[in-house]
Amino acid sequence: MTDRLRSWIGFDELTPERFPFLAKLERAEEDVAMMRLAVVVLNGLAFLAFGVDGTGMSRIALAVLGLAFVYATATVVFPSRPSFGEMAWSLFTVGVDAVAIAAWLAATGGWASPYYPVMYASIAAVGYRFNLPITTAIGSAYVGAYAAVCLVAGGVGSWIGFGLRALYVPLIGAIVGLAAEGYVDMHHDHRDRTRRLVDAIETMDRRFAAVLEDVPDVIVLTDEDGRVEYANASVARIGLASPTDPQARGLHAAAIGSAIDERETVEYRTSAEASQATASFWCRAAPILDAGEPVGAVVTARRTPAWVDQDPDAQARTRDLWEPSG
Repeated sequence: MTDRLRSWIGFDELTPERFPFLAKLERAEEDVAMMRLAVVVLNGLAFLAFGVDGTGMSRIALAVLGLAFVYATATVVFPSRPSFGEMAWSLFTVGVDAVAIAAWLAATGGWASPYYPVMYASIAAVGYRFNLPITTAIGSAYVGAYAAVCLVAGGVGSWIGFGLRALYVPLIGAIVGLAAEGYVDMHHDHRDRTRRLVDAIETMDRRFAAVLEDVPDVIVLTDEDGRVEYANASVARIGLASPTDPQARGLHAAAIGSAIDERETVEYRTSAEASQATASFWCRAAPILDAGEPVGAVVTARRTPAWVDQDPDAQARTRDLWEPSG
């Protein structure tokens, strides 16, 4: 199909935003392909069991059945043609289905054919794939085609019976179409709400990450085993390196373990090499809880003011506050 033809038909304007049913076509076409093959197989078994009488009409019906089986199998193996477009492919299969049904009914007796319920299965598949206006239009075409088949194959035995059969074609299509549209609308509403929620969470996550990076204090996140999962930019900015006190690493690990096990905040003080000089840090380890269960810890470290590091009296006064007695 050329771009000019696609534009003339209006396929370029067929988008899921304008026509929500398009969102279900790909999956629906796969489901319909399986249903189509099942209907052909069931009709074939019924015909082979009850409908073969050696007449020419039966031989034509067998030929139609064979072609229908090949076609139905092909739609299962190759459910869509991406280059064709889902809309075009679905309309193509609807047209082939209509021709196959007309040939099958004509070959099995027209009005007298016991296989007329295949129209109901076919229009249900149409309603499953398309919206209500398209389903109604295709259903009307089915009724007209069925009338033509009956007239060509010997006439209509009962116009009342024909009217009842014809009435159920658009009715079944409308019922299935409305149910499918309701499902699609519900799916779209759920998808839109989920998308908005995900967007909001991602926005909050980006903002929270930016805040963590800009905080002047050191912030480190660990898992429940104490392994570091995140460290903000202040770690590199301060230049925090290996602790000068050999026991400092153990102090951090002990504080993290205590915070996770006891599910409470632990405050402590340590020293480390920062920017090529020894500096003191006030630290705090707090558990991260999920549904009341610890899943990690957050460690914050704030460098003590220079006057505290340089004033022995200040260090002595704060030692009792930050270090355990003993």
